[in-house]
Amino acid sequence: MEKEIELLRCINRISSEYKKMRHNVSGRGKDFGMKGNGRILQKIVHNPGITQKELAKMLDIRPQSLTEVLGKLEEKGYIERKRSQEDRRVITLYITEAGKEKSAQLHDLRYKSAQRLFSSLDEKEIDELLVLLNKVIDNSKGGDND
Repeated sequence: MEKEIELLRCINRISSEYKKMRHNVSGRGKDFGMKGNGRILQKIVHNPGITQKELAKMLDIRPQSLTEVLGKLEEKGYIERKRSQEDRRVITLYITEAGKEKSAQLHDLRYKSAQRLFSSLDEKEIDELLVLLNKVIDNSKGGDND
C-alpha cells in the first residue's frame, strides 16, 4: 500500500515539474494563456468541419463546457464556428490561420517540455513506461474513483 502512495506522489511531482518546465520554456506562463486548449485546437486542426457534438465526445467534455471554451477561442480568432447548411442546428468548427500558428506553438512547447522531462530515459524505458501508464489509465476508467 505504501508503494502505491509513493507512486501517486511521484506522479504529482512529475506533473508539477512539467508545469514549471512549460512555464519556463514558454516564458509566458501557462501555455501562453491557453490552459489546455491546445488539445482542442489540435483536434480541430486534424478534423476540419468537426461538429461541436463530435468534438465534445472525442475530448470527453460536457458540451456546455466546450461551448464556453470555443467562444473564447473564437474571440481570439483561433477558430470559426459555422452553421451546417444541411441542418442549421449543427455547428461545425474550423481552424483559422492564427489558430494553426497557435496550435503549432503549443505543440512545440509541449514537445520541448517532454524532451527535457524524459531525457534521462532511453527509448526502451520510455516504451515500458508508456505501457505501464496506459495500463494504469485503462484500469482507472473502470474502477471507483474514491
